[in-house]
Amino acid sequence: MKDMESFIDELSARPCHRNCGLAQLFFTWMGGAALYIAAVLFLYLTPRPDLLGKLLSDRPFEIEILSLIAIIFSTALAACAAAYPDAQQKRFVFFLPLLSFAIFIWTMFLAWLTSAPPPLPAWHEMNCTLCITLLSLPPALFLAWQIRRMASVRPRLAAVNALLAAFAIGALALRLSEPTNSIPHLAQFHYLPMLAVAAIGVLIGQKLFRW
Repeated sequence: MKDMESFIDELSARPCHRNCGLAQLFFTWMGGAALYIAAVLFLYLTPRPDLLGKLLSDRPFEIEILSLIAIIFSTALAACAAAYPDAQQKRFVFFLPLLSFAIFIWTMFLAWLTSAPPPLPAWHEMNCTLCITLLSLPPALFLAWQIRRMASVRPRLAAVNALLAAFAIGALALRLSEPTNSIPHLAQFHYLPMLAVAAIGVLIGQKLFRW
C-alpha cells in the first residue's frame, strides 16, 4: 500500500498533471514543432526556390502541404490526449488522425493521376527516406520524453501518434526544401514509410510508456 501511495504522490506532484491541460500541452508541442521546422529549413536545409510561387499558385501542392500539416496537428493532439489517463474527457480526438490521413491519401492519389515526371535516381530516393528519418529523431525523442512524464494508459496509441507526428514534421520540412514534383517519388519514399513508423509505435509503445 505504501508503494502505491508513493506512486500516486509522485504522479500528482508532476507539473503537467497539476497545471497543464490538453490544450496547453498541445499548443506547447505545436509551437516547438513550428520552431523546429523553421530552424531546419533555414539552418540545415534551404527552402525550395519556387516555394512561394507554388504556395500561391499550385493548388495540389497547397492541399498536400495543408493536409500534411493536418496530420501533424491531429496525431500530435491524439498523442497529447493519450498521455492523460482519462484523455482529458476528449476521446474523440483519437479519430481525427483517420480523417486527416484519408484527406491526405485522397489528395496524393489525385495528384498521382496527373503526375508524369521523369524517374529519379535510386540514390536520391533512399536519401530522402533517410533524411526524413533523421529529421524526425529530435521531435520523436522530445515527444517520447514528454509522454513518459505523464500517466498514459494507452501506451501503444500514444507511441503510434507521437511517432507519426514526428515523421510528418520531418516530411514537411523536407517537402518545403526539396524541389522535386514527382508524386510517385513522394508517395513511395516520403510518405509510405509512415506505415513502418506506425508499426514501430505498436511494437515499442507498451515498453516505452509503461508505468
